[in-house]
Amino acid sequence: MITLRWVGVSMALLCSCGTSATDTPSGGGSSSAPSGGMAAAGSSPSSSGSASGGSGAVGAAGMPANGGTQAASGGAGAAGAKANGGAATTGGGAGRSASSGGAVSGGGAGGVGSGSCTREGLEAAAESYVAAIVAGDSTKMALASGATNLENTKAVAIAGGILKAALPVAFHRNLLDVEQCESFSEIIITEGGHPYVLGAHLKVTSGNISAIDTLVTDDGDWLFDAAGYLKHSKAEDWALLPADQQISRDALIAAANSYFDLFNDKSVVVPWGTPCNRLEGGSAYTNDTCDVGVPDGVTFANKHFVVDIPMGTSVGIVRFGGANGLPDSHMFRVPGGKIRYVHTITVCDPKCM
Repeated sequence: MITLRWVGVSMALLCSCGTSATDTPSGGGSSSAPSGGMAAAGSSPSSSGSASGGSGAVGAAGMPANGGTQAASGGAGAAGAKANGGAATTGGGAGRSASSGGAVSGGGAGGVGSGSCTREGLEAAAESYVAAIVAGDSTKMALASGATNLENTKAVAIAGGILKAALPVAFHRNLLDVEQCESFSEIIITEGGHPYVLGAHLKVTSGNISAIDTLVTDDGDWLFDAAGYLKHSKAEDWALLPADQQISRDALIAAANSYFDLFNDKSVVVPWGTPCNRLEGGSAYTNDTCDVGVPDGVTFANKHFVVDIPMGTSVGIVRFGGANGLPDSHMFRVPGGKIRYVHTITVCDPKCM
């Protein structure tokens, strides 16, 4: 078992990590979100829809304000199915989540689906983003007119940043939120001379990607080790859950909020699973328990959740350490209401390692 050390993290968490602008919160009250991007608002650890029970268990958090069904019109043109390094199909069918490397192609004009927002349409949109990374070509994406792009909370030209050069994706996993028509992808790059671990949050409107908000971590970010991230993430079981292991959206958000609240209130009851493994940055991986190395006196701000009920997963996109804290994501796998896996991606600004 690895005991995580948080020496020096308090100073890093208090750094100024870019400007923010007010956005619509997902619970009651207001909160701030990075300028130019998707709503990064949500319930604070103690308010905006979450409620602490008398026993210390955290109640269900309020759902994000931009929930609901969004139209996904348009024809074919996004990446098709891809798995285990094989060639991808293009156009036509909806994309499937990739399980390991290999080239992905597709994208272009025309949208990724038709009718209401669907898992297939969201997955196709997420696959088209991965295709753009692999090709170093933003035209591989099915983009809406006026689409915005953030990297580490800062506005970047869509054709710039992580998309300016082709990168060999070793592994990725897509989480799909049909209610909000959003996705979150964990993308791992171990070769090509510059390793990265990415957390890509997409918003899809009328079948096309309307907003991109990506956490880009590399050497110097919190506990960064792309090879370690690949090893552990790829080995875990993230298959779709049977119906009797799926829990509600509110319950998935509540489980995530209980974990976040624990950092500032050790009386909070977290629904730990047994075993439970926590992956941080790639170089830290706990074996059998996640209730280890949790610091005190830390708050999380600007919370926005992407929830995939069939996957039993909620992703909290947050600021670690308060409103001006570190850009961060925490991804929770919660089969049957018990936290089984926690994956974290944390951007240090300035570098903290």
